[in-house]
Amino acid sequence: MNLSFENKVALVTGAASGMGLTTARAFAEAGAAVALADVNENAVRSAAEELVPSSRATRWLHALLSDPGGASDTWRRRSQGDCRPVQCR
Repeated sequence: MNLSFENKVALVTGAASGMGLTTARAFAEAGAAVALADVNENAVRSAAEELVPSSRATRWLHALLSDPGGASDTWRRRSQGDCRPVQCR
């Protein structure tokens, strides 16, 4: 199945590795702007840097979703522009 996510934003949690990173990569390849969230700040930053060639707008943010309200706080922060852009070297 070929789905286009052009002009869409995907917020992927647990995106620093494993299934989360695979999901973020798939969204990026389908044209989405991708926001990666993970509790491991260094790993999510590295994962976002890896996706730069695949996504027109890759962002990342540190997120602790095990806290009550963590998911809604993460989405609020993403919506308010609190995602950090990937710094291309």
